[in-house]
Amino acid sequence: MKLEELAIGKSAVILSVGGEGALRQHFLDMGLIQGTEVTMVKYAPMGDPMEIKIHDYELTLRKEDAHKIEIKEITKKQKIKMIHSFFNIKITLAMVNLVIIK
Repeated sequence: MKLEELAIGKSAVILSVGGEGALRQHFLDMGLIQGTEVTMVKYAPMGDPMEIKIHDYELTLRKEDAHKIEIKEITKKQKIKMIHSFFNIKITLAMVNLVIIK
């Protein structure tokens, strides 16, 4: 599935970032990195450009550019599981730090 196909309010994980040379580097510099979660915020009235939320900020992309980004949509259940795993890792790291400090 391409990023341009994601419905408003839905979230996905980036599988791959296409483009070549400077364009691909520009995508990476903007935070469009494999494994990153994105959420579709809105489309312009004519469908182009589109606004996504990534890394706690909004990013506007042209449809042509969004077509170069391969994604996998995630369900609400998968998102909750990801958040749960994230906090388990943080708690484990905090516990390890406490043991090391003592």
